[in-house]
Amino acid sequence: MAELSKYDLILEELNSLEKHFSMLSRKNKELLLKSESLELLNAQLSAENTGLNKKIAELEARLEGVIKENNSLRSNGNSLNLKDKESLKLQINELINKIDFHLRS
Repeated sequence: MAELSKYDLILEELNSLEKHFSMLSRKNKELLLKSESLELLNAQLSAENTGLNKKIAELEARLEGVIKENNSLRSNGNSLNLKDKESLKLQINELINKIDFHLRS
């Protein structure tokens, strides 16, 4: 009978280990799925970030062009009338606002 109880103890221990292994296996699968979804999200955000960086570069280039144009007009001695100055200020402000918006997103 002592042998039978040792056998029963071993079976109980094996059942306990099997349950524990099963639980760990389920957790591992859940973590793998979560990891895959996070990797996908990371790839999407990276692509979006690249697109936003391109837009920022384009807006900065446009702003640089407007500034160069403004400097060239000043250096040529051509004075802009008030209406042209206001228009140029509005264009610069629009570009600055777009850059700020893209930097904040």
